[in-house]
Amino acid sequence: MRHAGLEAHVVNQTYWNADQVTRLFDAAYQLHGNSVGLVSRLGLVPNTFQSLSLAVLAAPNFHTGLHLMAKYSAYISNVLRYTFDDTPEHPLFSYDAVGSAEPHVMISDAILAATVRTFRFVQPRSELIYEVHLAQKKPDDAAVYEAYFGVPIQWQAKQHALLLNRASLLQGSMHANAALFETHDADCLNTIHRLKPDDFLAQLSQSIRTALSDDDFSISAVAERLGVSVRSLQRRLSKQNTSYSQLLDQVRMKEAEVYINSSAYSVSEIAQNLGFSDAGNFTRAFKRWYQCAPQHYRKLVQ
Repeated sequence: MRHAGLEAHVVNQTYWNADQVTRLFDAAYQLHGNSVGLVSRLGLVPNTFQSLSLAVLAAPNFHTGLHLMAKYSAYISNVLRYTFDDTPEHPLFSYDAVGSAEPHVMISDAILAATVRTFRFVQPRSELIYEVHLAQKKPDDAAVYEAYFGVPIQWQAKQHALLLNRASLLQGSMHANAALFETHDADCLNTIHRLKPDDFLAQLSQSIRTALSDDDFSISAVAERLGVSVRSLQRRLSKQNTSYSQLLDQVRMKEAEVYINSSAYSVSEIAQNLGFSDAGNFTRAFKRWYQCAPQHYRKLVQ
């Protein structure tokens, strides 16, 4: 965290924005090299969305489990979308960035490594993976990747993806449990439908953060990203006694503090990242938030 220029309290945040995650992986790369995305997932099983993780583990086979991951993709991340295509000879599990957001290559490695780890946990002796596609250039430590995945790797591919063996994909899981699968699948839907107000605002705030990096953070763009109408979004905000402009201002305020705490960004760069037309407008907003200029605030915290 220190090498990434992030405060310790960030660990307790419900959501991390793309910039924070990228800075953390950049720091990890400087300390541990290219393959940190693989190492970061060793010994772990998925737990970001607990009900979904348990449903995947209890699914009758991975064919069903991967369909489930694609089904709930929008609730796993609002930056990435998972896709499962079982029409090719070798079914394809992949993901793509939403909008112009582009995940750090090591984050992409970590996602694939987590998926492979889950495969191996559910089917320890299965030959499920046929080939791995990685979008980055072949690194100097390619042997680490080859040893981890244990199958051919195609470098500089169009996307990060796993090509799968159909027979293994349909093989019954040793952890299959129809009752648990149905229970946890239903719980996924209940979790989504029963989002608490603060969860809704947290999810919306994260969508605004992502939209800021896309240069289109209008309410219509964010509503489309969330799959709701503008009027529906406005009604939900009204019930929380707030508005889109107020929440946008709060997100910018919090993000401005994160950026200012890192000496890697100039005031002009921060203004651009937060969607301000120029540094002057950002400085006026910052003074309204923190009662001092951004340069002065930076001196106080460093």
